[in-house]
Amino acid sequence: MASIPPAVLAARNAVRQRARDMIRSHEDFINYMYLDSVSKVTVGVGTMLPSAAEAATVNMADKTGKPATDAQVRAEWKRVQDISPAGTPRNFKASSYRDAATLFISETEGNRLLDLKLDGFMTMILGWFPKFHDFPADGQVAIIDMTYNLGNLKKKFPSLVKAVQKSPPDWAEAAKQSNRPQLSAERNKETRNLFLAADKAARAAAKSPTGQSLRPPPATSTPPRLP
Repeated sequence: MASIPPAVLAARNAVRQRARDMIRSHEDFINYMYLDSVSKVTVGVGTMLPSAAEAATVNMADKTGKPATDAQVRAEWKRVQDISPAGTPRNFKASSYRDAATLFISETEGNRLLDLKLDGFMTMILGWFPKFHDFPADGQVAIIDMTYNLGNLKKKFPSLVKAVQKSPPDWAEAAKQSNRPQLSAERNKETRNLFLAADKAARAAAKSPTGQSLRPPPATSTPPRLP
């Protein structure tokens, strides 16, 4: 497999870091298991744990810092999930689960889980959008953020996915379709503005002779010869 040029890799890493920073700015780090708005067991930076077996892959410790056993982690997951069946609307703050929590994760572990989740979602994203890395950076960041928050974007926001799958992508339509009712107006505005910025960048690139930039060539330092 051909290696990725350093400049291309740097650009991809920059997009990932921007998306990661955006996610961290909106998703609190919670160091114990809790139920999200649809009663799914969650931990860290919005990492959903769909089963006790999945929870057992997380490095947790008790209040003294002693590493938890597989059985302890599974029992803690069951205790939290038994509060409300998965899929049931539940609007309790994560902090309401703190007092009863018996196991905890470190912020380092939370970041590890975040990166693993991003890796998994990137595979999904590239399946929906094979030319994803050619999209304007702002559009990439918006798609990563929405996928991290929603999971299967194609299933939950099919109109948005169809807009981006067009050739060329319809970023303005993606902006219209990006609203997530369960999230804050601030986060929705930030995501919408990213899609609109992608639309602006794509239009500018389309008008450019090279399709890449509208900047004029640098002026020469040598003055022209007079006749």
